[in-house]
Amino acid sequence: MADDIYVYIIDLPRHVDEIVTPCVGGFTVYLASRLDEKHRLEAYRHALKHIEDGDFDRDNVQYIEAKVRGLVLPQPVITQAKPRRKRKPKWLRMMDARYEYCEEHGLDPIEYALDRRDFLAMYYPE
Repeated sequence: MADDIYVYIIDLPRHVDEIVTPCVGGFTVYLASRLDEKHRLEAYRHALKHIEDGDFDRDNVQYIEAKVRGLVLPQPVITQAKPRRKRKPKWLRMMDARYEYCEEHGLDPIEYALDRRDFLAMYYPE
């Protein structure tokens, strides 16, 4: 544990009960002045837990807070997104429609492409 712990009671934002910062030769603990003695003692114990665990050498704040509070963090769920089906280009969809039409009417697609008498019937069936 650190050699010196300096404690100050100051005005802190409403959602902050304590702040712990390392300083030369120890740590400084700032406690919220709006807290009563019971909650101030809880906040001080929370700050001491951070100091004892050596949390100032870590990066992940959520992990640190969960560990100090005794919570279990859920493991990240890695899901692979379903690949998006790419739509065929318009000319390819039109070619598919032409081949389907020719197959239904017993026509040769190449001759039909050259003749194209039933062009409107192919794309706009009745």
